[in-house]
Amino acid sequence: MQFKQLQEVWKTWLGLRVQGTKWIQKQREEVVNSDLAIVAQHSRYIKNVPVEHANTVKKWIGDGVFKRTQAPTFSENPTLTGVDLAARHAPYSYGIPPGEYPFSGWDYLDVKKFKRSSCLVTMYGDYIECILRNVMKKLSKQQVSFQIVLSDCMDIKQHLEVDTVYDRILTSNLMDYVFLPNLLKLCSQILNRDNQHATIITETIGWDDIIPEGGLSFPSNMLQIPKLMKMAFEDTKRYPFTKEDGGGSIVIEYLDNSSEFYNYLRAIFYAYRYQRMAESGSTNHKPTIPVIKELGNDFQLRLRDGIRNENRIVFFRPAINRRRVTAVTGMERYLEWVPLQKK
Repeated sequence: MQFKQLQEVWKTWLGLRVQGTKWIQKQREEVVNSDLAIVAQHSRYIKNVPVEHANTVKKWIGDGVFKRTQAPTFSENPTLTGVDLAARHAPYSYGIPPGEYPFSGWDYLDVKKFKRSSCLVTMYGDYIECILRNVMKKLSKQQVSFQIVLSDCMDIKQHLEVDTVYDRILTSNLMDYVFLPNLLKLCSQILNRDNQHATIITETIGWDDIIPEGGLSFPSNMLQIPKLMKMAFEDTKRYPFTKEDGGGSIVIEYLDNSSEFYNYLRAIFYAYRYQRMAESGSTNHKPTIPVIKELGNDFQLRLRDGIRNENRIVFFRPAINRRRVTAVTGMERYLEWVPLQKK
């Protein structure tokens, strides 16, 4: 049944060459106009992006069309096809979800380095086209191979070639869902330890759900908001920062919550040590809380200290106010784990 439904989706996609995309735009427009929360979200986003891009954003929100050339509309406008989880048997929707922006999935700083323009559609369109052409070039030269696996991430080893090791292992934000030590244990087994620069990258975007002291809404942090607003104004020359203006994400960049984040990591590895002691039957002593430089040592890994700018591949904490088009939340953290060197 599901395959048959997907066949209809593929036929619809192919039919866009003939039917055009006006009906998809209409579908999206109806959803946007029926949801006041989405309208308010759009208003905040428009206020938050750099002024020179505001008109572009307004236009895209208005018509939902990503068009920078005279090519047919379908050629530059993907569909995010699916159904609402609350109504799984409803007809498929083909419109881009009204709360999504095509500019937020790419790093604005990288795009701006590639091309400067007041028109975000032109900037992002040219940037993405360049990336796609480079990927196609690598594929044509057989420099890259893909293996797509539908599996529990913790069972991935059974799908990989035996004895194959990797110089880079990216795990997205799996650590928000999978116990981090277990994830590192798995990844460390397939890391190329002959390469001292081999790296496992883990990411979290929801750590403040566990450690609310790290978030701006924690009572003691809220008391700092006036000071943070002043710092933000001195840095960005934008004021005032209200909740309606996306102010929370703007000022959180100036909140020092590094100790709370590292306490979060230390607590995770303390729980791992406690779990191991319980499994071994040793209950006479409580495990010690690990210090930062010990994290990952159980798997012969070392955590690069992002606060001390040791990350080499991805920034530890993205700068928000330089990426207002990307719309990061300010709670993203990227961790780099490298092989522990023998002394």
